[in-house]
Amino acid sequence: MTFQKPISLTTPIVRTLCFLFTGLMILPLTTAEAQYQQSFDLTISEYGLSFGNSERHTGLRFNYRDSQTDRIRGLNTTIWYPYDSENQSGNTYGVTLGLPGTGGGNLHGISAAVIGIEAGGSVYGLQAGGVGLAAEGSISGITLGGLGIVAGGQVSGIAVSPGGVISQSNTRGISLAGLGNITQGRFRGIGFGGLGLISEGAFSGIGVSGLGTVVRQSFRGLGFGGLAMISEGSFSGIGVSGLGLVTQDRFRGFGVGGLAIVAENGISGAGFSSLATVSTGTTRGFTFSGLAGVATEEMRGMHLSGLALHSAKMNGLFISPTITTEATSTGLFLAPAYNNAKENAHLRGISVSAVNYVEGRQTGLAIGIVNIARELRGVQIGLINYAGNNAGWARILPVVNAGF
Repeated sequence: MTFQKPISLTTPIVRTLCFLFTGLMILPLTTAEAQYQQSFDLTISEYGLSFGNSERHTGLRFNYRDSQTDRIRGLNTTIWYPYDSENQSGNTYGVTLGLPGTGGGNLHGISAAVIGIEAGGSVYGLQAGGVGLAAEGSISGITLGGLGIVAGGQVSGIAVSPGGVISQSNTRGISLAGLGNITQGRFRGIGFGGLGLISEGAFSGIGVSGLGTVVRQSFRGLGFGGLAMISEGSFSGIGVSGLGLVTQDRFRGFGVGGLAIVAENGISGAGFSSLATVSTGTTRGFTFSGLAGVATEEMRGMHLSGLALHSAKMNGLFISPTITTEATSTGLFLAPAYNNAKENAHLRGISVSAVNYVEGRQTGLAIGIVNIARELRGVQIGLINYAGNNAGWARILPVVNAGF
């Protein structure tokens, strides 16, 4: 019977296995920070090839997850996002690749990841995330995000995402989102949101959305909302909306509201709506309203409506089945059905209507079937003509009446 020779604990193979086993046992006992900072480097003065979490390196670098890096230059490739991405503050220059995820502090150059990019600072250059890209700071350059692009700071340059683009500061440049485009500061440039485009600050440029475009402050430029275009400040430019175009201050420019145009502090320019154009101030320029045009203070210019025009004062050309004014008004009034000037009104010019009913003073020419004026300073032509300031038989006359 033969016996095998016992294995010696001093052989090279056994010594190597014992060393590796001991290292694996001790490694979990070390601090997390010490683990993260481990790397195997083939470098000369930080230049060369690095495997692991080298803190400073220039050249080719490969790591599982970065943590607390200081400065990386060259090609940096990682498998997953950094530990505590929001607390990263180092700088990476060159090309950063995530297979599938990557990130860091501040990324400069080209950054790309199959899934996404997380930056504790800002991202500058050309960056693309298959699912998305998020930065605690600003995002500048050309940015592509599959589901979303989110910046804690400003978004500038070109940002495109089938999902959403969100800036917690300002947006400058071109920002295109398949779903929602949100800026919590000022927006300057071209913005598109498949569902909505929202700017908490002032907007300057071109804003387009499938459903609603909402600006919390003033709007300047070209705005389109599939359903609504809303500015909580003044509006200057061209506004088009499928349903309503609304500004809580003054509107200046050209506006089209599928149903209505509403301005709380006046309209200057041209406006078209299928139902109503409403201004709580003065409307100047040209408006067409399918049903009604209303200005609480004054209408100046040329105004047309399919049913009614109403304003405290009117100066210009007015065409509508019914017209109503409450104060001194001057111009040409064409109202096939009814033209009414209230008690304190002074109607000056030419009024043509089936019924011209002036409860105050009328100066000029009135043509209609029935013409009534409490005080007439001019001529009435119609079937029945009443001038309240005339005496006796001259108060009511057929065909023609006059008062001076």
